[in-house]
Amino acid sequence: MLLEAMACGTPVVASSVWGTPEVVTGPAAGVLMGDRSAAALVIALRQLLDNYPERGATRAYAEAYDWADMIIARAGAGTLADLAMAGVPSLLVPLADAAADHQAANAAAFGGRGAALWIRERDWSPENVAALMEPVLRDPAAWQAMSDAARAFARPEAAVAIVRDCEQLMQSRW
Repeated sequence: MLLEAMACGTPVVASSVWGTPEVVTGPAAGVLMGDRSAAALVIALRQLLDNYPERGATRAYAEAYDWADMIIARAGAGTLADLAMAGVPSLLVPLADAAADHQAANAAAFGGRGAALWIRERDWSPENVAALMEPVLRDPAAWQAMSDAARAFARPEAAVAIVRDCEQLMQSRW
């Protein structure tokens, strides 16, 4: 969601968690919250509104997907949503100490449908990474198949569908 918003030129307010500080790097990209309190949210929103005219550089972050031949990333839900929308082949490296090993399950789901390759941290080496990535990078048909499989996971209409479902659920309460 983060990169999708930034691709639209929209600065974000985000928590300072895995990878976010590397993407939200200045006022044009958005604001990182100090903590998850309501007070921190108010401060972050005020900072964002005060610096909104500087938002022109946000597209540069999302454009990284446009020029990438392959992306190496973790396998959290937000990352997978971004990868699906971008349709760029990827090598997923699930976070070894993720709760209930959920990132490995995510990577296996993407990998099982040909949408990504994946490797555990303990198996990471330059030789293993090269052996996994090289066939995809050298074969345009394999690259395209992985791209298409990743895009099959994309749900660009998800936010609209969620709002519609919530409105339907609330109709009986209004």
